[in-house]
Amino acid sequence: MYLTELIQENSSEWPTTGNYLYYTNKSDALVVSTKIVQNMNCSKGNSEMTLACLRNSSIENLTKTYGYRQTKPIVDGYSFSFYPPAAIEKGKYN
Repeated sequence: MYLTELIQENSSEWPTTGNYLYYTNKSDALVVSTKIVQNMNCSKGNSEMTLACLRNSSIENLTKTYGYRQTKPIVDGYSFSFYPPAAIEKGKYN
């Protein structure tokens, strides 16, 4: 199937800014990531142990647990309000 056919057939399942699958700020991302870590059984121990557990998990389990969520870019705890090309286009970058 082509992507356009998938979108047309499953459009109600795709994440948008108006549903629970989409987050745009750090606090929402932290809530979701905590649930993902718990669902992956990686919540025991400190940060290094959590990261090691996630890194050793299969991509199949990670994608199944993460689901269809979307996020705007988050780098070093900073949530970008625009995608990089849009920020450049609008002159909102440094």
